[in-house]
Amino acid sequence: MAREEGNRRTFHPARTHPTKPCFIHVDVHAKFDKEVSRWVAGSAKLNVWSSGKDPKEALDRAGEAILLFLNEIERLGTVWEVLKEAGIRPQAAGTSPEPEPLLGRLRDAMKDEEYSFPLAFQIPTPDSGCHPD
Repeated sequence: MAREEGNRRTFHPARTHPTKPCFIHVDVHAKFDKEVSRWVAGSAKLNVWSSGKDPKEALDRAGEAILLFLNEIERLGTVWEVLKEAGIRPQAAGTSPEPEPLLGRLRDAMKDEEYSFPLAFQIPTPDSGCHPD
């Protein structure tokens, strides 16, 4: 099941992988939707969305929804196909660049009235190692 480690969200796949883990960074966006009077947040690349009464709640719920989505596609054995189709490149642990500084993202978000944050997720590694393609 999922757990949070610092600012990285991880999930534990059903099978164990002896190699180093892979990570992906997913940009999650939140914007106020006047039609539903709620903040809507999610990833356009993964087409996973959620909502909340404020930006933090919407972003937290979107992160949880992405974790559930990743767990499900791992269970189905389609993680690599889905990530490739979404244009998300996994990287081996230790080689993954850190997301942009949070303060810079917050400053930019205040200008646009839209919040955008990178979330890092650990993904299962196939037996042959982390594949960026």
